[in-house]
Amino acid sequence: MPTSVTRKPKQLFPLGDKVVVIPAPKKDRSDGGILLPEDAQRLPKHGKVFAVGPDVPERIQPGMNVLFAQYAGHELEIDDGENEPLTVLIMGFKSLDAEIK
Repeated sequence: MPTSVTRKPKQLFPLGDKVVVIPAPKKDRSDGGILLPEDAQRLPKHGKVFAVGPDVPERIQPGMNVLFAQYAGHELEIDDGENEPLTVLIMGFKSLDAEIK
């Protein structure tokens, strides 16, 4: 389930072994088309790597579609004042479980 992201944070540089992931959007409808309330929507478990810290192995690159634990990382909302706020996750690279191709 590759993630399509049209906006990206401009100045966010992870430190150490951290990666910045832009999570896939939450599904607001069930597979049957039923509108889900906010508290029933599942947290995304996949997304696209936006940036990597200097201590992250070279095999993890920006642009990779990755799978991660449901509650991994710290959620950060970035508001540039022009568009809707963008939510990113900052997590250690060891929280990434697999690459999605």
